[in-house]
Amino acid sequence: MKDFIIRLVSIFIAVPTMATINLLIDGVIGETDPYAGEGVNYTTSPLAEWYIIAMFAFPVYLLLGIPVSYLVDYIFKKLNKRFTVKVYLLKLSLYLIVCVVLISLVTYREQLFTLFPVHLIIVPVLTGFHILYFLEKISMNKRKNT
Repeated sequence: MKDFIIRLVSIFIAVPTMATINLLIDGVIGETDPYAGEGVNYTTSPLAEWYIIAMFAFPVYLLLGIPVSYLVDYIFKKLNKRFTVKVYLLKLSLYLIVCVVLISLVTYREQLFTLFPVHLIIVPVLTGFHILYFLEKISMNKRKNT
């Protein structure tokens, strides 16, 4: 149960973090320019874009992120390793494999070298992984100290 609570807390931290990172990427690249077509201005504020990203990302983190994190933890419980750089890199590689699989399932060939896979898959997966990893590490250190 404690693992699930850690995962849930990591989602509540990862969703706003991921939305902010995506908006920062858009701001640096310059893709936040307003689209005006046929007399209609589709300009949205960054806060509205952030809210829309977060609203759609939260269920995806719940439905995909939690099962994937349990699967990765199950694989590493079989290895019986503690938190080391080697375990971090192996977990990161498993999450990158998840990124590659999701990119191959979701994107078209024309979108492969655009920001679409970065926004939709790479930033959310890696943000969720790192926040969960550090929360698990903090939780493990608290258990050792008590």
